[in-house]
Amino acid sequence: MATPNPASESSTGEGTRNVPGSDYFLAGCWVSVRNDLTCSRAHALESSEFSTIWLRLKSHSLTKFICTANFSPNSSDYSKFFDYLTSKVEHTLSLYPFAEISIL
Repeated sequence: MATPNPASESSTGEGTRNVPGSDYFLAGCWVSVRNDLTCSRAHALESSEFSTIWLRLKSHSLTKFICTANFSPNSSDYSKFFDYLTSKVEHTLSLYPFAEISIL
């Protein structure tokens, strides 16, 4: 297992880690990162109102965003939550038109 490089913060609020061949624990499961992938946390997409984590995985031919969302079944504000997700997906696709986006 490779040791991660210290995270750096970009102007978009993304902390970047270039961690070749590493594993991450995400949304209750292990995610393996290939040697040619860079994984960064997309802080600018996250909301203090909703419990979400956004990651950006990038290789030479692919950009993929993974959002983990935890929404309480006791909450009744589904409309606001889905409006938030929709706006973030639309914003992401405006910057990365060919990106894949997964919401867990």
